[in-house]
Amino acid sequence: MDSYNETIKAMQQQAMVKEKAKQALSSIGFDEFFGDDTNYFSLKVCVDNPEDKKRIEQTLRKLFGVYDVYDMSVNVQPRLGGSSYYCQIYLPAANKINMQENKKHMKKRITESDLHNIVRESINMVLNEGQSDGKPIEKWNYWCANYYPDFIQKAWADNPNMAKHLEEKFDVFYNSVGPYGVMLKFYLALDSTNKRILEDYVMNNY
Repeated sequence: MDSYNETIKAMQQQAMVKEKAKQALSSIGFDEFFGDDTNYFSLKVCVDNPEDKKRIEQTLRKLFGVYDVYDMSVNVQPRLGGSSYYCQIYLPAANKINMQENKKHMKKRITESDLHNIVRESINMVLNEGQSDGKPIEKWNYWCANYYPDFIQKAWADNPNMAKHLEEKFDVFYNSVGPYGVMLKFYLALDSTNKRILEDYVMNNY
């Protein structure tokens, strides 16, 4: 009985995949479908020319988050008479889509929950090397929570182009992880030279 219920559930999930694909393609102007409606792994849609394949494939791969050619394929075929075409779409399995979603959520959880621990070890090796009192890392931790808003302009004052580039990167990270994780993520993204510039600035000015 459990096996039967699991099979029904899998079919329902796959039917939803096909319906989502139809809705997505209809929204970009491809709404003439044909073929076997009970085959939830396959979808056929009429197109004006073979070049439409690229647009269809990009739309569906973005929708489902699958980019491996083995997970989904789109092929163009001429219709009977040769005056028009259709795309034969082999849809991704529902469990494959769920796996992709889980990977994205897991990556987000790791980024948010473990960021402080990961960076603490990295910074400790760089700033606290040879130090037994722990003051450099303590100073760094306070800096991460109370950094100066214009620190990039001051730390890289002799390189305005680099300062501008780093400010843009910092803004991206701020929007991604918020005020309490931005400094740590920013530090990890720097190369060794710019890490040292930031470290020296913090140790000498904070």
